[in-house]
Amino acid sequence: MPSPIKQDDLLDVSVVDAATAFAVGEDGTAIRLVSGSWVDISGFAPGKSNLYGVWAASGNEVYAVGQKGLIYRFDGNNWSNESSAAGTDKRDVVDVWGDANYVYAMNERGEVYIYDRQANNWTGVNDECRCRQRCPGLVGRWRGQPVHGA
Repeated sequence: MPSPIKQDDLLDVSVVDAATAFAVGEDGTAIRLVSGSWVDISGFAPGKSNLYGVWAASGNEVYAVGQKGLIYRFDGNNWSNESSAAGTDKRDVVDVWGDANYVYAMNERGEVYIYDRQANNWTGVNDECRCRQRCPGLVGRWRGQPVHGA
């Protein structure tokens, strides 16, 4: 790992394949596995905000989420701030995941921001699925606690 990044600084990892992975964490830490070595790709999160989640569809399509509504996209070379396009507020975005068609980013209230990968746009917040309500199909972990759909 790049110095001075420590394993304890990392909060999430997304593995694409044996040669490609991404990890994010405290103080805006972001690293990428390249040819068997971890490379620091940090520096984009304002004020060194914590990054809580990362999901990579490929080495050229990566999403990182974090404190105060942060959502970023990495295109393989540069990070772009997607927070305004997604419509986030100042609540922490705590997890991100995706599939062939969509990217889902969930905030601390359980509201889900949805990105349509085919149309290349954020569709807005879906607040029908809150953590206190049971959400069909939603399974994961948030801050070490299980979140299960009904």
